[in-house]
Amino acid sequence: AVIDLNELEKIEDNECEEKIHGVDAIIYEASVRDMTSQASANTKAKGTFAALSELDTHYREIPTGLSHILSLGVTHLQLLPVMDFATVDEKHPEMNYNWGYDPSQYIVPEGSYSSDANKPYARMKELKSLIATCHKHGLRVNLDVVFNHVYDVGGSPFDKVVPYYYFRYNQAGYLSNGSYCGNDFASEKPMVRKYIVKAVEKIFRIYGIDGMRFDLMGVLDVDTMNEIVAKAKKIKKEAMIYGEGWNMPTLLAEDKKAGMHNQSRMPEVGHFNDFFRDSLKGKTSDDQRYEKGYLTGDLGMAYSSLSALSANVLTEPYYKRFDAPHQSINALETHDNHTVWDKMHFCCGNEDRATRQRRQKMMILSTLLAQGVPFLHAGMEFCATKRDNGNSYNAGDAINQMDWKRAYTNKEIVEYTRRCIQLRKQYASLRFKSAKEIQENVRLSTAEGGVVFYEINCVNDHKEIMRIMINPSYEEKRYVFEDGFRILFDENGEEKNMEENTVIIPGISIIVCIKEQEGNEK
Repeated sequence: AVIDLNELEKIEDNECEEKIHGVDAIIYEASVRDMTSQASANTKAKGTFAALSELDTHYREIPTGLSHILSLGVTHLQLLPVMDFATVDEKHPEMNYNWGYDPSQYIVPEGSYSSDANKPYARMKELKSLIATCHKHGLRVNLDVVFNHVYDVGGSPFDKVVPYYYFRYNQAGYLSNGSYCGNDFASEKPMVRKYIVKAVEKIFRIYGIDGMRFDLMGVLDVDTMNEIVAKAKKIKKEAMIYGEGWNMPTLLAEDKKAGMHNQSRMPEVGHFNDFFRDSLKGKTSDDQRYEKGYLTGDLGMAYSSLSALSANVLTEPYYKRFDAPHQSINALETHDNHTVWDKMHFCCGNEDRATRQRRQKMMILSTLLAQGVPFLHAGMEFCATKRDNGNSYNAGDAINQMDWKRAYTNKEIVEYTRRCIQLRKQYASLRFKSAKEIQENVRLSTAEGGVVFYEINCVNDHKEIMRIMINPSYEEKRYVFEDGFRILFDENGEEKNMEENTVIIPGISIIVCIKEQEGNEK
């Protein structure tokens, strides 16, 4: 198809007035299809760009689809891959399901998400309209992109145009497979790098997006990622670039891989922090699903959680991983692996539902209190389940869709999540922008019984002292504080005064206290 881009420019898209990125961002990951595929979403369309663009949709009295996302107060919507993928029949999407990590064409929107896969303008205009609708309501959009491999090398345009150039091969002539998908895109080669950077530029300019999340970023190289950052920020200064910085076994020298171990050479690139995930929730692989983290009941992980809560930017005695907090993407749940709720089926299987709901709330609040960039997966706010499926990439709508009936059942936890998000927005000191600020103003310690104390000098907003206490044990804890403290956020997200300077921390809960600093006049 020959496309007149002027047709797309007719779609009015006003960028969000407030420029938010880095640690001020709150990312919410969702799938276009999953958000509206359930009948109870009550959208006119289902599972498409147009369906997710609909507003004022409800199940009973709770919002669904885009209205639900907007109601939470997050700043960025990260969409699972929306560019053309291979294994869903675009004309009959009901026959197949896939997350979209099987890329076919890198800069062509997926036809199964459009109203008519036979009309090229439909998929382009409907994606751009979705992004414009989000912007109109103050929500920025990041796209999940998959430049590390293609679904079928032999059938790809790259291999047909210049065989053996666009992919990595070993000396024996076999394809490198660091992606575990059969091939690796050779980003270090000049024309491959040029293509990726140009593709990124096109997507930013045509669709007006606000950032990109790079799948298996460790397959790509450092120089390419830095060029992507430079190009993206030239188009949109506050563009977010982040991804999976795992050290993948691709045929690329260690010092060239765009992984966490080379974070110092990619200062503007964020990485999903698996130390944060594993310390607080517990490890995620299928053979480790019974292992607990600090918040799921392993009190021996209390000290490790201190490094995680401080974005892994502090030096000894803590574990330093990043040079700056914006490099740490803090996620306890993503589309990969079990949901938090399903993980607890295994590692907290002896606990009743009410106890696990309290742990769920702790994980939501910890994500939003920690230094770094908070990341929430769709459904975490209402204890979403995939029926213990730890790899649901092709498991169908019944497993992957947002269950709005469950959202209604757990609406108190959804409301708690809204309050957690508002708390983070209210206090800039939960969002320090440099390691130096965290070093100077954050104090972390463990107390008897596995309780963590996380204290912050609020130097850049309210001139107060914030004292956060995390108690994943079953036992209630009591502490007597100095005069002036009050409870800012209790186990239900509510504010209240303390009696006789005594704070009571129920088992499996987080309490946030606040005190005006001496000499501060409001």
